[in-house]
Amino acid sequence: MLIETIVTQLVQKIPSLAPYVQKEIEDDPGISRKALKLQFETLVLQPFRKLQTDPQKSSRAVIVINALDECDQEEDIGIIIRLLPASNSPRF
Repeated sequence: MLIETIVTQLVQKIPSLAPYVQKEIEDDPGISRKALKLQFETLVLQPFRKLQTDPQKSSRAVIVINALDECDQEEDIGIIIRLLPASNSPRF
């Protein structure tokens, strides 16, 4: 649910991401049931990388996650903390 929320908010703020996210969902309709890492890479990182290759649509975003301590699965907190630095890479 966390990744879905992040993606929804990113698409609302950066509408040019929508076709890339939609394509990823169409390619793998069950992505929301897969591991957090795969969801993040597929629905956040890959669409942003595709957007970055189009200079007309290039954009930056700040992802703020509040209340990580309220995650149901403690291991999810660690996964999320490890994933976020990947979004800061030059390819993001």
